[in-house]
Amino acid sequence: MTGIFICYRRQDSAPYAGRICDRLSGRFGQDAVFMDVDDIAPGTDFTRAIARTLDQARVLLAVIGPAWLDAAGPDGGRRLDDPADYVRQEIAHALNSGMRVVPLLVGRAAMPSEARLPSDLTPLARLNALEIGDARFEKDMAALISLIEEENAASFAAAPAGTARGRAVRRIGGIAGVLAAAGAGFWFWHAPPAVAPQALQEPDARFAGTWRAHVAYPWGIAHDETFRLSVQAGRVSGSAGFVGLERTIVQGSATGNRIEFVTKSEEKASGEPVRALTHRYRGTLETDGTLRLVLETEGGSNSGGPVGILASRAQR
Repeated sequence: MTGIFICYRRQDSAPYAGRICDRLSGRFGQDAVFMDVDDIAPGTDFTRAIARTLDQARVLLAVIGPAWLDAAGPDGGRRLDDPADYVRQEIAHALNSGMRVVPLLVGRAAMPSEARLPSDLTPLARLNALEIGDARFEKDMAALISLIEEENAASFAAAPAGTARGRAVRRIGGIAGVLAAAGAGFWFWHAPPAVAPQALQEPDARFAGTWRAHVAYPWGIAHDETFRLSVQAGRVSGSAGFVGLERTIVQGSATGNRIEFVTKSEEKASGEPVRALTHRYRGTLETDGTLRLVLETEGGSNSGGPVGILASRAQR
């Protein structure tokens, strides 16, 4: 049974949504995590698949960034004005079903007014929002986790003990909940299926090699970065570019279509002591063969929040 559905726009708030997912999965368990739409089988009705996931959810988190309200579609019109827009469909479905909907404001976004929303989303404007800030991320996430735990407890108490739903809720409550995440260009999570031993080596070939990306850092500079990745038995090694220099990967892992790794560097400002920086990357392999990463830097003076990176495999 799905616990949490995270709805967001990739071009608006993907790094924030990914960071929120990581924090929640750390609290509730990665065994309930499914990332990206790759695992929706070809030929599956996408709308029905998402509807089924929503029907099993207890909470929908609507991640709203600065460009969420006015994000434009291919025709130049607002995506929200399109009845087929997935973000609109997901939130409308959740509102109509009576599930708990929590707006999460990221990147200093403001809550949209009823007048700016399509009619089926106007109830969203009347809901209390939770702001997730960079400087107080852990404190804000603690408040969100507390809310989710309260929702899980209420679900546990409400379900009759003898029903299949009651047994499922109690099983979930015993492991502190399960997670899912989705959106228009979204991530959602589920327990990975059992795989044959030989299939465990699949990430090695998919991630291994040289990747390149043009990275715009939040403090106003941009660099062409190179990522040289090797994966053996699920362990990642190699190097990752940061501000134009390749840094050795000191630890990392790859499972399924997910990858994460860490590099280190130092920062020295005039008249200040040397600061050790830790760069944490995590990401997924997209259906088009690109590698989508989120970078978070800890310990420096200019972390500036998560950085989204889209890397392409280098031509041989």
